[in-house]
Amino acid sequence: MATGELLLQIERVTKRFGGVVAVSEVSLDVRQGEIVGLIGLNGAGKTTLFNCITATARPEEGSIRFGREGFREQLVGLLPHQVVECGVARTFQNIRLFANMTVLENVLVGLHTRTHAGLLEALADRQHSRREERWAHDRATALLQLFDLAPKASHLASSLAFGLQRRLEIARALASEPELLLLDEPAGGKAFAKAAHCRFCESCAAIAAKDFLARPAFGGCPGQVPP
Repeated sequence: MATGELLLQIERVTKRFGGVVAVSEVSLDVRQGEIVGLIGLNGAGKTTLFNCITATARPEEGSIRFGREGFREQLVGLLPHQVVECGVARTFQNIRLFANMTVLENVLVGLHTRTHAGLLEALADRQHSRREERWAHDRATALLQLFDLAPKASHLASSLAFGLQRRLEIARALASEPELLLLDEPAGGKAFAKAAHCRFCESCAAIAAKDFLARPAFGGCPGQVPP
């Protein structure tokens, strides 16, 4: 039984596509430190529920609240990037990487919500901008090392095998320092079986048939990279 603080609260969420009801009155609670799996047949609505949580689809009914007591945010009505800023990240059933960007650049994209220097800031305080850029590069490199992707940092994402692309997508999601991580069919392409030596993948292997992971398996505070 989970004893952590309530993190995600879904109440009677319904999503329709025309006359088809893809998700019908789903209610679900996820607590800090808890791992929850969504299991169902193809077309049961698992990915659609993920889309509702991450604002790539908007439910017609119900509420989705995320955050700790006193700071809980209504996710319905937000834009996808705002959901990421709240602390929710995801991967996709069909991998969505920036194919013509390098492996390192893909992970750096995931860090954009955790950096602050824009064009004006970079011009006004170049030292701070460079310091933040170094931090982002170090953070992205640490994630690539965690997923055994560092040797391929300069390779185009499109050149990776399917299983490695899956790992890269998870690394990019973790780069946003989420409190809640949604994995949609993470074992697709046997990415985890091929990466049994990767510490994070070893933890995920225990739930390889499931789609939903709450909190990074290595624990710790948002922003920490395991030693």
